[in-house]
Amino acid sequence: GCHSIKIASQDTNYQDLIEYAAQTGMPVQLDTGGSSLGEVERAVDWIREQGNENILINHCPSGYPARLESINLNVVRTLKRIFPYPIAFSDHTPGWEMDVAAVAMGAHIVEKTITLDRTQQSCEHMMSLEPGEMARFVEIIREVEVALGSKRRILSPKERENREHVRRSAYLVRNVKVGDRVSREDFEFRRPGYGLKPHEYLSVIGMNYSRNLKKDHMLTFEDL
Repeated sequence: GCHSIKIASQDTNYQDLIEYAAQTGMPVQLDTGGSSLGEVERAVDWIREQGNENILINHCPSGYPARLESINLNVVRTLKRIFPYPIAFSDHTPGWEMDVAAVAMGAHIVEKTITLDRTQQSCEHMMSLEPGEMARFVEIIREVEVALGSKRRILSPKERENREHVRRSAYLVRNVKVGDRVSREDFEFRRPGYGLKPHEYLSVIGMNYSRNLKKDHMLTFEDL
């Protein structure tokens, strides 16, 4: 009735066990604590050689609880770059801060133990979450996933609208007449940004004004 088989960190080099698990065709979850990258690659090869591509690789820091220096969250990115499989973070720290950080770094799954009483005398209990904390834990993960957004810098319609309020336009600092030649000394840049943009002014230097304009007028291309 299980949905997957998990290979503990200490069995990363247990070829018979890994191959037997792979032969079931079920997803194989491979813990990596205490393993070198080469050992992880070898274990993955053993699974694939059995025709099983349902592999999940767990970045699993050693220690109960894990020390900050041993967490090495950057390994999540390394594993994602090397393997075409889901990468998980198996958290051995109290609280949920490291899980949130792992999701932000691209972990597809987080593994967090739950206990009914964190004060029980066991290292597993002290780094677990209690039932009342789990709902908020999941909510925070979902919020981070939404906040991560896109890898591309795409402005939303609201951002496009708002930025014009705070960007700048060219405003005349003196009165000008039709036919006068445009000079850089004619204007300064002020908010808002609905007129001639700061990065556009060089293209109009030397042109002529098409009408009489007064000081403090916001310049547009139609004025030239």
